[in-house]
Amino acid sequence: FREMLQKWKETENDGEDPAEDEGATAEQFSALDFRLRSGAMPFVDFAVWSPHGMRLGRFLKFQAFFATPTGGFQCKELVGPNWFSDWRKCWKVFAFAMMALGAALRPKLDKYRERIAKLSEDFPSTWWIVALADSRLKSEHLERIFRGCAQEHCAFTKAILP
Repeated sequence: FREMLQKWKETENDGEDPAEDEGATAEQFSALDFRLRSGAMPFVDFAVWSPHGMRLGRFLKFQAFFATPTGGFQCKELVGPNWFSDWRKCWKVFAFAMMALGAALRPKLDKYRERIAKLSEDFPSTWWIVALADSRLKSEHLERIFRGCAQEHCAFTKAILP
């Protein structure tokens, strides 16, 4: 962990330690490292993956509205970041850990964050939809997308290499 942190500091942060609200806890870092080493997708639940770990994470909740069979809507409280500003704080910790583990590059992480920011700006009253879509993408669809990219890469490589 110390070696990865030192490398991150030198390459990503001008030799400085991560900000207090940016660094992942040992538990968060270990859990993500385990997922990556086991071949799983880097999904983390932002209800618990937040600055300062579980101390703040267990309090992150938001309200979502679901259609009922009678045509109305029912409000449910779900765990996760309540606003984009809360999501961004969780993302900052996740991005730090991904870069420190060497699993992602800053430009790609920044691009994803900016896309979520744009959705949040374009649809401010429906953050709950953006939050659910983000969570579902990372928890349910990322594996399928990754497999498709790997298959395309394999086919491309076979086509150009003898």
